[in-house]
Amino acid sequence: MDSQVKHDSKNLEQQFIDDYNQSASSLLMRAGITGLVCYNLFIIFDYFSYPETVWTHAAIRLGFVTPTLMIILFALRQQRFKPYTRSLILLGALIFALPVVYFEWSNRPSMIGGSLWGVIFVAMFGLTTLRMLQREAVIYTAVLLASVSACLVIADAPPAAWFNRLFPLSVICFFGIFATYIMESGWRKIHTQKKIIERQERQAAGLLEVVFPAPVAQRLKSERSTIAEYAGSVSVLFADIEGFTAASQVLTPGQLVSDLDAIFSRIDALCIEHGCEKIKTVGDAYMAVCGLPLPAEDHAKKILGLALAMQRAASELTLGGKPIRFRIGVHSGPVVAGVIGKSRFSYDLWGDTVNTASRMESTAPVGGIQISDETAKAVDGAFIVEPRGEIQVKGKGLLHTWLVTGTKAVEQDQSQTSDRISA
Repeated sequence: MDSQVKHDSKNLEQQFIDDYNQSASSLLMRAGITGLVCYNLFIIFDYFSYPETVWTHAAIRLGFVTPTLMIILFALRQQRFKPYTRSLILLGALIFALPVVYFEWSNRPSMIGGSLWGVIFVAMFGLTTLRMLQREAVIYTAVLLASVSACLVIADAPPAAWFNRLFPLSVICFFGIFATYIMESGWRKIHTQKKIIERQERQAAGLLEVVFPAPVAQRLKSERSTIAEYAGSVSVLFADIEGFTAASQVLTPGQLVSDLDAIFSRIDALCIEHGCEKIKTVGDAYMAVCGLPLPAEDHAKKILGLALAMQRAASELTLGGKPIRFRIGVHSGPVVAGVIGKSRFSYDLWGDTVNTASRMESTAPVGGIQISDETAKAVDGAFIVEPRGEIQVKGKGLLHTWLVTGTKAVEQDQSQTSDRISA
């Protein structure tokens, strides 16, 4: 029967044992203390029933059994003894039961007359209240039956005494082992289902963290209300791939998806590197933000750092075997962010800032990074920007825009390098 309930994985089996021990801890304490109290109250029964052995039995009860079981109960509460919990429980049960076998034999050395009701009691107590596992129950009952059989052999008991002693005890032990098997099977099924649920929860949490920014994923796991927030100042980036429509018409589906996966995976890595958050991709368009969901005072600088990194990476990325070029637009301002959807969640941004960033991208030159006045002011001279003049923007009229060509730090390094070469 043991093979039917035991977990195949050693790690899973140990997890089950640890969880089982933890769930049984308080019950074991209560059962152990209750059992000790009842065990020692039987001194009164011995006093009236077997006065000739009462003091010997009392000495064994109070001088050995009780202090030993108290030590075992104390050890079960200590963290360093946790690996030995199952062995300690089995040892305690045997220390509790074997003296009772001795008491029965010392009261009836011939093993004739009466019944082993005391042994039957401790057998039932151990099998029902000490939360033994099946293997421990088998060992426990086997030792009990062997000890009673040894007493019968020593007493040279007649066949009737063997039957009167072993038959009821064997029946109790059989049903006790069966009950232990049923309970252990039930606990193992509960443990397995618990682990399945935990694994599914971890997988769901992992998917949330892949789909959503980490702070949003954490809120989705803990909140049931609508997730929506206003951010007064962020920078939004849009980018698309030049010539994508023409390439998509000649590439095979497999090659198209493979190339897009390589391109967007590289941009995803750059997003993380520059402290930005990917929002979504639509076709060949890529949308990212900085300043959400976590605020960042230098959001404009970070997102332009991302834009320049994307332009540098473009020479290493290909679509249909040809290097790609990005058209990138950036605008800074307030947005509303939130999660929408029921069956398929989506984290998105709304507001005029998003629309303007999209217009910056659609009107940007191929291979260029076009930014608005707001973004140019926000970077505070940290980048090399060239005025592009006023351009007509749908829904916005004429807007003054700028093209980003590099960072001032790069320009300064190049200037210092030139000076050293000249010298």
